[in-house]
Amino acid sequence: MVAIYFLLRWGKEARALRVSLGILSLRIIATIARQLDLSVTAWILDLTKVIALVLLLILFHTELRSAVLRLDIVEWFLPRGGPGKPGQLRAISDAAFSLAPARRGALIVITRRDSLSELAGVY
Repeated sequence: MVAIYFLLRWGKEARALRVSLGILSLRIIATIARQLDLSVTAWILDLTKVIALVLLLILFHTELRSAVLRLDIVEWFLPRGGPGKPGQLRAISDAAFSLAPARRGALIVITRRDSLSELAGVY
């Protein structure tokens, strides 16, 4: 029941679930075609299902990765890290206030769970 809840919650915000349901429907239609002795149609639907599954893994790998990471039970009980150390927070605020008089802006990224290399696509 918990897995179904998380699947539905993830599906509300993820396009990958809708594509997965499309692949599942291809599988169901292929099974019905086999029962009706439509072997060529079933073969074509199975081939389409495999191609769609590969495309799902390629196109939605970030969404699938985040969904799998949400299911990490160990992370629920033993969370990593916490709020930043006071020295780090002080360095960030000093940097922001030193940029203000020069009327300069900056993009400051504070990571928590994901590393920046994974999010930026640098491997």
